[in-house]
Amino acid sequence: MINLIWKYIIKNYKKNLALITVLAISICVVFANATAKKSQLEYIKDVLAKNRPKAEVIYNNLNLEQISKISKNKDVDSYTKVRTYGVVTYSNRLTEDLIEFDQKYFEQYNLTLVEGRLPINKNEVIVFEDFFKLMNLKIGQKINIEGYNKFKNKEKSVDVENYKLDVKVVGYYTCPEVMKTFFIDSSIMLARGEYDIVKNISYKGTIDFKEGLKPYIASMKLSSDLNVNSDHIYIDNTHARIKEEEARLFSDKDSMDWAFMVLGAFMTMNIISLMASQISREQGLLRVIAMSKRRILLFEFMRNVFLLFVSVVLGLIMGLPLSRIFTRFFSYSSIDISMAHATISYDWVCMKNVVILLALVMMLSVAIPSIKVLSNTPIQQYKGLKNNVWGRFTNNLVNNIFSEITNRLLVTSILKQKVFLVVSSVIIVFAGHTYVHNYSFPTYWKIYISPLERSFRDYDIRLSQDRFVDNFRTGYTSDDVKKISSIGGVKDVFARSNSEAYMYVKPNQLSDQYKAQRLLDDNFDKGEIRFDLLGMPKKLIQDFINKDNVLERGHLPSDKAENGIVEALVYNTFYLKMDERGNFKVIKNLSIGDIINLRIENYNKKTGKISYQNQKFKVVGLLDDIWGSFFDTEAFVPDILVDSKAYAKITGSEYMSRVEIRTRDKSDIKRVFKGVKNFLGYKQFFKAETLEGIIDDSEWYHRIAKKRDFVTTLILFALAITNIIVGIILSFYMRKNEYGSLLSLGMRRRTLKSICIKNTVLVVIPGIVGIYLWSLRDAIFEFESVKMCAMQQGIPFNEYLYIPWCNLLAFTLVCIMCMLVAGFILAKKIDKINIMDMINSIE
Repeated sequence: MINLIWKYIIKNYKKNLALITVLAISICVVFANATAKKSQLEYIKDVLAKNRPKAEVIYNNLNLEQISKISKNKDVDSYTKVRTYGVVTYSNRLTEDLIEFDQKYFEQYNLTLVEGRLPINKNEVIVFEDFFKLMNLKIGQKINIEGYNKFKNKEKSVDVENYKLDVKVVGYYTCPEVMKTFFIDSSIMLARGEYDIVKNISYKGTIDFKEGLKPYIASMKLSSDLNVNSDHIYIDNTHARIKEEEARLFSDKDSMDWAFMVLGAFMTMNIISLMASQISREQGLLRVIAMSKRRILLFEFMRNVFLLFVSVVLGLIMGLPLSRIFTRFFSYSSIDISMAHATISYDWVCMKNVVILLALVMMLSVAIPSIKVLSNTPIQQYKGLKNNVWGRFTNNLVNNIFSEITNRLLVTSILKQKVFLVVSSVIIVFAGHTYVHNYSFPTYWKIYISPLERSFRDYDIRLSQDRFVDNFRTGYTSDDVKKISSIGGVKDVFARSNSEAYMYVKPNQLSDQYKAQRLLDDNFDKGEIRFDLLGMPKKLIQDFINKDNVLERGHLPSDKAENGIVEALVYNTFYLKMDERGNFKVIKNLSIGDIINLRIENYNKKTGKISYQNQKFKVVGLLDDIWGSFFDTEAFVPDILVDSKAYAKITGSEYMSRVEIRTRDKSDIKRVFKGVKNFLGYKQFFKAETLEGIIDDSEWYHRIAKKRDFVTTLILFALAITNIIVGIILSFYMRKNEYGSLLSLGMRRRTLKSICIKNTVLVVIPGIVGIYLWSLRDAIFEFESVKMCAMQQGIPFNEYLYIPWCNLLAFTLVCIMCMLVAGFILAKKIDKINIMDMINSIE
């Protein structure tokens, strides 16, 4: 049996080599891709496990009563607790949280002392490394910090206490380098002790739940027990990111896995379908020489097992080095960690799955022609004779419909190769879709789905703050705006300010959707809504209205206050992402003309103190849902917009937090950018960005993913082309006896060439038609998805259906070229045909 299998494989080495190549490439790429994903994820998890905060859950701004409930909670294994003293500003420039130093808390965050010592004595502090270097501090230096600590007063409204504190810097600390891309605790840490200047102290820290509990569910339950929301108890973002990456990478196979598994399966089926008649004839021959049916089926099984084994071995040999290349140079994770030293973790499970899939395809493809072993006599099987009614019916039908012998032969040829034709079309469609799909989304549509691009509007340069700064004590000034306006090439300059405001309402004033999102029930006496209070010049507000139709109804707010009431536009909308999806109101029944009372921050320049005061606003306009697409503020925080002059009066602020610049021409951007940097680059918080620069920084992962997609497309393209050319030529060889008979009966070679070329056209054209139909389907889907996304944001969508005609045409031309190459080769083969050799099956 083994000797027979070996002789068979050697005799048909060309066909078997084609089958082995397809299987080996599919196994190689899928194995390497899965191994690279697993290796990167394992390496990322290992690196972050050594450097991330040890606890998964963080709490913030809780009181002692709530901390006591945490300590008694049966689900909590351990927790840390540090006092928080609000935020402090040094030299009116940079602002950081001020917290109590605690060794356990320090270790929980994997923080390390770089230089100096830990704070032991009263009024000693350590600061974060970046703060230390940016402010040019020295070990032992005494500094004065100004702090303000938010708290809830007796009326349960937000209030603030101001204080000054002289401290001594005794050291500075840092976090692991890999963690600097995540949110880290960079607080100023104050030695333990009693500080009477701060009367209202809250607490923050970390929580470890007992083993076996899911942190997210446990934290939600704890939040409910403490009657607080996710602002106070939340999952550490490092752990959350790892869970997201793990779910994204291993919940489904990625496009490369599916592409090669599907294509490998179809190409395997294609090759075996072409060999089906030969397989059946050889089985008939074995039966003629008295081999039993059982041994013939065993022969087929063992032959396929051997071919699969060789394919797996070759796939592994090629996959091992390829997996290293994929791991080093392809990025599967959006977490930016170098993979230069990643350990390779082989994914044998994925290897097993792809081998099983291809084995099933092989066995099924061979089983179909092997059915004749059970239904036909040895002579019928060897001669390829048909005794079924369907065969006689199709032959009679073809003869009745087509009178010309060439058309009859062409149709008969198609019917004999129906599986090959269908599968070849599927392969062409699949490979074409993989290529064309990368270009099915026009770049300019990103404004409808990317908050970043949408919020940039038509500005060319944006100035913001690179550090955590106190907007009341520092920022961009009106003089800065004048300097920017004087730079050649500048067309418009818009500056705006922002701060926090709080509104207190009864349960019946809030929408049901907002209460559900914020985990509020109807039992509270007074609910708190945080607003973003924005101050904008009239020119900028009018620009938004004219260009983007942001005003649903109403009129521009005045820059003056009448009877202490300031006119405002209100964005009373939030986007819900729970069971119900869409834009919903925050406050029920808010109308134009309503007077609302908010507590806003106010800065007294003479005393240097910040306080909260009540301020009445008159709603003179409601902002449309589209407004939410222009600002990357928190999803559940509504906006209240006032004129910048009125803003300065009620808040006492003379600084702007953001400046947008519009140039006269795109060619002026670099010159203006350089001029702005020369004027304002000395400011420690200065940050200037262009849209192109922001996108370039944020899309590093997409660029690497595109590289991976390009490699996938290239390989699939090559395989599809190979399938077209080799499949057509192999089909010709499989029917050489038939062609020899036709020539011997007097058919001209020119007529045979015409039949073969028409047959080649029918292999390729259905696939081309299929890719056009699939691309149309994709275009409709993308169009509707982007349209829905735009509608949810309130953005007008006036685009047309986009079909990547250029890419479709390029793929079509490649297919036609393959068809011409295959036709040219067939024509040469037909010219060299020796009729007697063809009849006698001599190659």
